[in-house]
Amino acid sequence: MAGKDGDNRCDFIRSRLISLASAYSGQNLDAPQIAPYPRISWIDNKNEFHCETVSVSKDIELQINWLYDDLDGISRKLSDLLSDGGCVSWICNTVNRAQDVYKELKRRFKGSNIEIDLFHARYPFIERDIREKRSLGRFGKDGKRPKQSILVATQVIEQSLDLDFDMMISELAPIDLILQRSGRMHRHPRQRHPKLSERILYIIKPSGHDEANPNFGHTVYDEWIMLRSWLSLSRIDKIKIPDDIENLIENVYGEQHDDGLSPENEARLNELKEIYEKKMWEKESKAKSVALKKPDEEDLMNHWNQELDEVKLSPLARPEL
Repeated sequence: MAGKDGDNRCDFIRSRLISLASAYSGQNLDAPQIAPYPRISWIDNKNEFHCETVSVSKDIELQINWLYDDLDGISRKLSDLLSDGGCVSWICNTVNRAQDVYKELKRRFKGSNIEIDLFHARYPFIERDIREKRSLGRFGKDGKRPKQSILVATQVIEQSLDLDFDMMISELAPIDLILQRSGRMHRHPRQRHPKLSERILYIIKPSGHDEANPNFGHTVYDEWIMLRSWLSLSRIDKIKIPDDIENLIENVYGEQHDDGLSPENEARLNELKEIYEKKMWEKESKAKSVALKKPDEEDLMNHWNQELDEVKLSPLARPEL
């Protein structure tokens, strides 16, 4: 797998990169080798593909700790970690799960000084805007941080929002999203309490956490990707960023995976992969059935498309015959 040594075994990442570049350029491109991650890629005015490694400001080591899906035990852990103060986020995979966690934490920490808030995308626009601005005002780069706080949220805080937490709890998710979520922790230089001075991501184990048959409840993600993420993450206790990112992504999304899987793991992975590929085929077929021809196609108006059925067009929208 590609790393700082410049080898080029990241087949999934390479193929995805070339596919995106080809779609952008409008012609099939090829790159026998891509630069090691982190990289920047671009198409020049001659439609030629370029790829170069870029430097990062600093290397980061992310520690991975696992928690059982036990609200009582997690609440005690939070009470201890926040005893001197700090800001924690708890990211759930569904709105319903976030609501349940929020209600339980409100009950357990009633009467304490720990502020607990909830933020997800199901709120009406005005309420969501209020909560988004409140979160930025508290946990943003220059926010007025509460002394003790827990923000229960969904994927809505994964991207775009510049939030910074001292510690994070996350439900298990696809590896790329786990890495994305961790970027909202220790994001900016600031003084942190000793108990929260290390960059630690606590991940909740799937219930029934048997390695071969974990139960991925409370999730909206595909089980094949979840199982491969679980198998990759459950074997490690730290992630070096950026060094390990490409290896982890390739190990989850690529065709090859680490050796040493049990027969049970192999069997379930193959079963879930078939289900995943069937779903992808159905989505691709549906997309093709409604895709529009390019504007310069000669048979543009004659091309069958169920979304352009003449019956569905208003009289004004119908072409003259």
